[in-house]
Amino acid sequence: MRRAADDYLGGYYELPGGGVDEGETIQDAALREVAEGTGLVPAKVIAVFKGFDYSTDKKPWVRQVNFLVEPKPGDVTLSAEHDHCIWVDERDVLGTKTTDSMIACVKDALAIAKG
Repeated sequence: MRRAADDYLGGYYELPGGGVDEGETIQDAALREVAEGTGLVPAKVIAVFKGFDYSTDKKPWVRQVNFLVEPKPGDVTLSAEHDHCIWVDERDVLGTKTTDSMIACVKDALAIAKG
């Protein structure tokens, strides 16, 4: 998902995600955020894998935890936070405008998906 130009890291691609609401588990938040950010309905969580810490213009510290999710068939619907969506493989992600941490996450997810 490419972040909207007027947002933090605008123009950069990222995995769909977001915060955990009060009373919500991390896994429930991940499933909700996938649905909100992509319009896809998650069928199941395949794996949880390493993430990373970072900061934003509004938050001095954020921990990203990554989930590999299998969605039910459907079409991607962009949220207001994003203006474009692409599907990538290991070669594509290297030429995508994103952060090194995000490249590592995509590579980890692809490795898990391949088994």
